[in-house]
Amino acid sequence: MGEGSTGAERDTAQRLAAVLDTVLDGIITIDERGRIMTVNAAVKNMFGYTPDELIGRNVNVLMPEPYAGEHDSYLSNYLDTGNAKIIGIGREVFGRRKDGSVFPMRLAVGEMQQDGQRGFVGILHDITEQKRIETELGESGERMRAILDAVLDGIITIDSDGTVDSFNPGAEEIFGYEAAEVIGRNVNILMPEPYATEHDGYLDNYLDTGDAQIIGIGREVTGRRKDGSVFPMDLAVTEMAVNGKRMFTGLVRDITLRKRAEERMQEAKEAAENANRSKSEFLANMSHELRTPLNAIIGYSEMLREDAEENGLEELIPDLTRIHGAGRHLLSLINDVLDLAKVEAGKIEFLVETVSLSGLAQDLEGMAHPLMEKNGNRLTIVCPDDIGTMESDPTKLRQILFNLLSNAAKFTKQANVEMSIAREPREGGGQDVVFAVRDEGIGMSDDQLSRVFESFVQANASTTREYGGTGLGLAIVRRFCELMGGSIDVVSDLGKGSTFTVRLPEIFVAAVGTQAENLPLPGDLSTAGGEIFGEGPTVLVIDDEATAREIMARHLARAGYRAVTAASGTEGIYLARELKPAAITLDVMMPGVDGWVVLQRLKSHPATANIPVVMCTIVDEPKRGFALGATDFLTKPVDRSRLASVLAKHGIESGSGKVLVVEDDEATRDLLTRSIAKTGCVVDSAENGRIALERLTESIPDLIILDLMMPEMDGFEFVEEMQKEPEWRGIPVVVLTAKGITREDRLRLNGHVAEIMQKEAHDQETMLATVLERVRTRTGGD
Repeated sequence: MGEGSTGAERDTAQRLAAVLDTVLDGIITIDERGRIMTVNAAVKNMFGYTPDELIGRNVNVLMPEPYAGEHDSYLSNYLDTGNAKIIGIGREVFGRRKDGSVFPMRLAVGEMQQDGQRGFVGILHDITEQKRIETELGESGERMRAILDAVLDGIITIDSDGTVDSFNPGAEEIFGYEAAEVIGRNVNILMPEPYATEHDGYLDNYLDTGDAQIIGIGREVTGRRKDGSVFPMDLAVTEMAVNGKRMFTGLVRDITLRKRAEERMQEAKEAAENANRSKSEFLANMSHELRTPLNAIIGYSEMLREDAEENGLEELIPDLTRIHGAGRHLLSLINDVLDLAKVEAGKIEFLVETVSLSGLAQDLEGMAHPLMEKNGNRLTIVCPDDIGTMESDPTKLRQILFNLLSNAAKFTKQANVEMSIAREPREGGGQDVVFAVRDEGIGMSDDQLSRVFESFVQANASTTREYGGTGLGLAIVRRFCELMGGSIDVVSDLGKGSTFTVRLPEIFVAAVGTQAENLPLPGDLSTAGGEIFGEGPTVLVIDDEATAREIMARHLARAGYRAVTAASGTEGIYLARELKPAAITLDVMMPGVDGWVVLQRLKSHPATANIPVVMCTIVDEPKRGFALGATDFLTKPVDRSRLASVLAKHGIESGSGKVLVVEDDEATRDLLTRSIAKTGCVVDSAENGRIALERLTESIPDLIILDLMMPEMDGFEFVEEMQKEPEWRGIPVVVLTAKGITREDRLRLNGHVAEIMQKEAHDQETMLATVLERVRTRTGGD
């Protein structure tokens, strides 16, 4: 201030200086020689100099080289020419602190007049932090661009008009466009019709209503490449705001390879399913093709032996007996092979039930007794009375143990065989039920032991010649044990005997199984509503299909029985307990509670346990029914006495009735015709279903014996055609087949046939004879 300045002016100047000292930016004034006249407080913070250290010094002290050396000449040039590079313009420059460090700053310079002299004022803003942030953002942006460029997926951004804003290399690779060809164009060029045309409308709708079909959801769509080809892709779209504008980012993934892989997987799955179906069909066909000629061999040899006995041709009987035995042996081998094939094809199913171990022991003792007597052996069963129960498949369990007892009886002579049942802790928790079969037979060497569970293997050739057998029994037993979650082991001393030990879990959880617990039952008999047909001993008919119930009931009434019907398993169980019928016919394939569950409940209740139950349906494994207590499953090949018994059960007594035999195999057809004729029945025959239908138009038989696998019209088609004619529906049909029955077969035949004769692996003659005798006694038969 000049000497003449007033007090008011001094106050104003002081206030202005105070304000400038609060400003964060540095403010410096210099004269026309470049000497510093004033600095505010911010300059000290920025440069590290106090005001006293700067005032009077050249301003270039605050500049790094080369700017410090050039500053005076620049200032002189401006004063001489007026050519300004900074004054009135502003720019980014570098400052130099007292400690020598250099930093970026924003400099704005203005010219001023003070006391008639020219001067300059500079405003300095430290931009170190700004530059650091810009650098980091630049590096981050570079990294992000590098990542986006390296991503294999396509990343595309568009604005609210659908115009492409960015297009990464991944998108270039997927769609075949260069980024420059796409940016600025509508994104619908990447879409085939009709999506291309619909896209703008969809985008407008979303912007207006917020109704999103892809945004924030993601879906599989179709893309279009530059060459016009279309391809499947996954698309995920997100919305974002950029500088106040709505933008959309699409993440695109070409899934062509994945779809091809899925198609190949589906093709492989279908191929596997076809292979499984082929296996099933092969097993069914082999069952039929192998058993059919054997049926003829066994049947003819048996019939010829009977003829020889009747006609006194004693010299022929031994040869015919050998033929019959050889046929039976070959049939046993075929059955074992087919059993093993079922295991290998994964066609074995398990039905888990509660098994009484003491009851199982008693049953096995009775079944094995005839085998033991043959070689003079003594069988001992060691089973505690309180051994309790286990959850397992009773049929498979019996097959395992009966095979071991059968082997023990075969390889032991006039010695002891013992079977014990016990419990042991199971590794990992729970218990095992342990079955041990010990014999004092021929035993095995170490080499023989190592191969005893292999398929088609016996101890040695001499063993096969002397004892026979297929060499498959133990292989099947081991597979069953493994599939049931257990194991089988053997120890043996050559010449002293063997011990086979089976360990099975106390509770077996099968992949396919039916539990028969806690069945709901009707409240009283009036709700059961069973229909009654005829007079005589009561037979309960349990079947869910009305037509099948009526056919069976009328058939029984005609045969002299009082038939009472039940339309469901629960209804049948209740009626059985209330009525105590003389016998029960039971369908297997019923909704809700099926026949297997019904049979188990009937046999486990004291009031119904002794009632004979005849399973009247197609089933894969009749042994399952026998294991649960079923009365009758006729098997193929069938001897004359058993066939006559079946005819008698259908009201066809000796010397009366007419039978139609439908069978394409000439030998089997002739055998059946001659066998049935010996009962006194009139027999007609047909070689396929079509001819059989013609026979029905000429004369209605009392019974039809039907094969399933025939040319022109098979047994399934024949049964379907029969159901179309009301007068034919009541004719009893007995299916005689060697075909392996599938689930589809059961569904096609279920309810339309009266009996099934199907060959199984083990002969049930002794057991069936006992059960049938009980049926005759209860029904008043001879």
